[in-house]
Amino acid sequence: MEKRLLVYIGILSISFILLLSCEHDLPNASEIPEVCFGSEVLPIFQTGCGISNCHDAVSAKDGFIYTNYASIMQTIVPGSPDESKAYQSIISLFDHPMPPNEPLSLEARTLIRIWIEQGAEKTTCPDDTTTIIASYPCFEREVLPILLSSCATTNCHDAITHEGDYIFSSYTSLMESGKLVVPYSGSTSKLVKVLTGNAEDIMPPPPQDPLTADQIAIITDWIDNGAINEVCETLCDTTIFTYSEAISDLIVNNCKGCHSGSSPSGGVSLTTYDQVKLIADDGRLLETIKALNGRPLMPPSGSLSNCQIRQLEKWIEAGSLNN
Repeated sequence: MEKRLLVYIGILSISFILLLSCEHDLPNASEIPEVCFGSEVLPIFQTGCGISNCHDAVSAKDGFIYTNYASIMQTIVPGSPDESKAYQSIISLFDHPMPPNEPLSLEARTLIRIWIEQGAEKTTCPDDTTTIIASYPCFEREVLPILLSSCATTNCHDAITHEGDYIFSSYTSLMESGKLVVPYSGSTSKLVKVLTGNAEDIMPPPPQDPLTADQIAIITDWIDNGAINEVCETLCDTTIFTYSEAISDLIVNNCKGCHSGSSPSGGVSLTTYDQVKLIADDGRLLETIKALNGRPLMPPSGSLSNCQIRQLEKWIEAGSLNN
């Protein structure tokens, strides 16, 4: 009994010293520039807490979701980190620490504390702040267009058909589809395995063409970096509209999925430059991506941005060159 008491006293003494040290080192939030929720705080919660089988929208472990501002605020008391359950969890050493396997870095914990002390507002960075482009693919910008074009198609994995109970038309439906994606592990994710499978179980199935090596690399890289649901700033630039720099990738990632193989949709194949030029020169390309003259919108998801449409227009206006 006496020995156990000495151990308790030792632990309490160390904890008290650490507490004093932490209090001494904590910065004054009022003296620090406003922390940006969108680019500084949200990514910490998304990659450290709001992941599959934890606090993402699908798993919602213990009823908590840490993927967006509204859900995060359910466990935040503005101005008071000490009363905020989310913050207390990420600094806890004993009572259900979060994340359970690897604590957040000191810098990450400090940013969250300062953000809470500053009022936990849904702040965004000023326009003159330098935008840091992530080194890994963005779901909305790079991954989703590939899935919509090649997988979430009619009679396959769209919301109506949901072949095999798989729906690839949104982030939520993808992550709910039979654990196809294992965040941080592209090599063990079923999605990557079927994209690189043999002729019998490869996806997309024949007669569609398989995804290119570059497209598979984009999806794998996205998964390896956490499979986060991000809406990223567009990288589109209307001053760049040559076939090699802009148009080719645009067609491959948004159109080729349906318009390839031995039975392309509508009898229109878009696997070569000559095929793309043919419908560009006769007006069908712009008519379909704008849904003009009674033509149905293509891609069906309407995923092309105004910038991408302008790139196509400028390329066609310049002669639809193979440049």
